[in-house]
Amino acid sequence: MIKSLKELMEKEKQAEKLKTEMISNISHDLRTPITSLLGYTELLKLHESKENQQEYIEIIQRKGKELNNLVADLLEYCSIDFKQVKFNKEKVEVMALVQQIIIDFIPQLEEAEMNFTTESVSPKLYVDADVGLLIRLFQNIINNSIMYGKTGKKISIQLLTDQENVLIKIANNGKEILPEDIPYLFERFYRAEKSRNDYTGGKGMGLAIAKSIAELHGGSISVTSNPKQTSFTISIPESKKTD
Repeated sequence: MIKSLKELMEKEKQAEKLKTEMISNISHDLRTPITSLLGYTELLKLHESKENQQEYIEIIQRKGKELNNLVADLLEYCSIDFKQVKFNKEKVEVMALVQQIIIDFIPQLEEAEMNFTTESVSPKLYVDADVGLLIRLFQNIINNSIMYGKTGKKISIQLLTDQENVLIKIANNGKEILPEDIPYLFERFYRAEKSRNDYTGGKGMGLAIAKSIAELHGGSISVTSNPKQTSFTISIPESKKTD
């Protein structure tokens, strides 16, 4: 009884800590581009040189896009988390969708000099899903794997089945995620290795959105990590329909 009470108090303490950190991160992430926008707007007033003006305009546009993307992520997370998103299920062939998504990542993969492999235990595996949401789910995990797996130079996607669910395993050979970070990795605005997130521009929303989308489909998402490999496993109920 005492042990359970202590565990409950520890969980509440951790939840409060995450809430405080989330508010701090939201404030920081919103304030940074806004400060830049205001600063470079003032510089535009002071400098008459067209060369300088063009540079400042480009920075303002970039910061404006950052702010817009952050707000879009917040709105998307809230709509998914509170089940307000429009949900249109259809039968989806998973590997075909994955291969379609990979095409969009070719420039990033080439820039990072990373190899990409796909493998499936079955020629065709199907799920009943909202295509748009499923694309966003896969994009978020693949993008995360590219950002943090660059040192490993390899990303692999493997499709499996446990007879009830299609399992999509997305693995990279980059730096290990610390064990103490894993339980909170899918929390909104949680940042494992904060300095690394600041460098790559991570806002701590991508994995939270991915988790919400998986759960909206009656599935789940998990992660394992060791010094050699970090692997995300997405589980979505397999479609029982036949053609």
